[in-house]
Amino acid sequence: MTNAQSILTAAEQLSEPERVHLVEALLESLDASTIDDPAQVEEAWRREVKRRSEELRSGAVNPVPWPDIRAEGERLLDGGD
Repeated sequence: MTNAQSILTAAEQLSEPERVHLVEALLESLDASTIDDPAQVEEAWRREVKRRSEELRSGAVNPVPWPDIRAEGERLLDGGD
């Protein structure tokens, strides 16, 4: 078990508020300049678009028509499950 895995295992034993606090502290510890670097964000989006496009082309996923998405969103906003 790696150090990160053992930390995760221990963290899973915390209460929900303690886990939220831990996540917030970890996020704050990250170097914000790296996270907000426009070039890195652009490259991450480029990779994501390429990945999704490949999934569509290969048939690994099927597109959902916009009217279906809109109807589902409206159903959820109206209190649907």
